[in-house]
Amino acid sequence: MATNPPITIGSLANVPAPGSAVNSAYHQSIANRVVHRFADVATRNTQWPAATAGPGAVCITLDTGTLWQVVGAAWVRAGAGQAAFFQAPATDQTGIGAAAVSLSMAATFAAIAGHRYKITVVLLTNVSTNTLRRFFIDRDGTQIFIGLFTLAGGFQTIVYQAYDSPAAGSHTYSLRALSDTGTVTISHSLQPGTLLVEDVGA
Repeated sequence: MATNPPITIGSLANVPAPGSAVNSAYHQSIANRVVHRFADVATRNTQWPAATAGPGAVCITLDTGTLWQVVGAAWVRAGAGQAAFFQAPATDQTGIGAAAVSLSMAATFAAIAGHRYKITVVLLTNVSTNTLRRFFIDRDGTQIFIGLFTLAGGFQTIVYQAYDSPAAGSHTYSLRALSDTGTVTISHSLQPGTLLVEDVGA
């Protein structure tokens, strides 16, 4: 049989030329492009870590029926619609005053290049006086959003959102708050605060 050099089609190298024998390396190239199926994320990470699979590789985890793709050096859920969620424990955070403090709420997310992300925060507040309160969203420790609320004394639920277009890779969104005068309590014991990050697509 002829032994013509293998050819390349797209990113697939070692493709046998017509009428030629199959190069042994071709089987490995094909294996890296099969949509493999794994029982769950832990099994996938053990058997086919992102560093081995390489950028562009895809797989399915059967326990949730989720399609994954390697972006950069990490597995991320394929396409728009993926989300990261944090719900605070049911313990109030009290005494938030004039110095901005962390709300101890954070969500880590693997961003896809060119995609936009919606960050939604829901908090139940309890304030001592009618004054201005400031709520911040940070990405990797840098402020990307500030929400200004004039809250009357007593309980009030606040909801605020921001949109962000970070570079590809892992990012952590976190929250801070301060009160211009008086103090504010985040009443997680009555309504645990939530932080939701959603991929809204390119």
